[in-house]
Amino acid sequence: MLDLLLFFVFVALLVLLLNHLVTQQVLTFFWLLTGQERLAYLLYALFLLPGTVVHEGSHWLVARLLGVPASRPSLRPQVRGSRLVLGHVVTARTDPLRQSLIGVAPLVVGSAVVVLVARQVFGVEGPEALLPGGQGFRGLVARLEAATRVPDAWLWLYLLFSVSHVMLPSESDRAAWPAIALLVGAVAGATVLLFGVPRVPGTVVALGSAGLWALLFAFLVTVAIDVPLFAALWLLNRLLVWVRGGGR
Repeated sequence: MLDLLLFFVFVALLVLLLNHLVTQQVLTFFWLLTGQERLAYLLYALFLLPGTVVHEGSHWLVARLLGVPASRPSLRPQVRGSRLVLGHVVTARTDPLRQSLIGVAPLVVGSAVVVLVARQVFGVEGPEALLPGGQGFRGLVARLEAATRVPDAWLWLYLLFSVSHVMLPSESDRAAWPAIALLVGAVAGATVLLFGVPRVPGTVVALGSAGLWALLFAFLVTVAIDVPLFAALWLLNRLLVWVRGGGR
């Protein structure tokens, strides 16, 4: 379980890094294409629209399920200082627990969409299929190439990229997390002091492992898409810079 947790943390950090790098390359591509910063932001927002629909729709749906009043999702992009906001849902003030659940909803729903498409469309049964394994990296590349021969593969890959790229919780989505972490830490500490280290039920361990495995699956799909996309965009942007510079 500890090995799985450490590997998950590594992959999660890799996803965060790739998310930042790919965002930069996509925005740079649209800026080089148009020469206008605001238009580049707009094209970027349109490019990620399917993922934004899933992200904001998840907030709205979970808020309604938890009985928290929420506005209809807005998909209108806004530039706030140096930050681009792709969409938003305004929810009523509520307790930290429900606020945290609303905030984490896009990650849960987005991961479910990614896993579902990876399995049902591309036939990827689990995270182990996205690791080199006994066949090494050559076998992994062969499996990924086979996925591109699925009917409408590029449309499905675009959907996977869009959803996975926007499913990470934003800064406002994480606003209530410190309070929840503090509460959980306080309860856990008090339990250990009063009763000693409790034995975690096997059902809880199994559910935790299953959830971690599903998130790892979604994150590995994200990595498998983002790495070649970043490489392709980096090369394309270098080519556009060269062309705009007159081939010098």
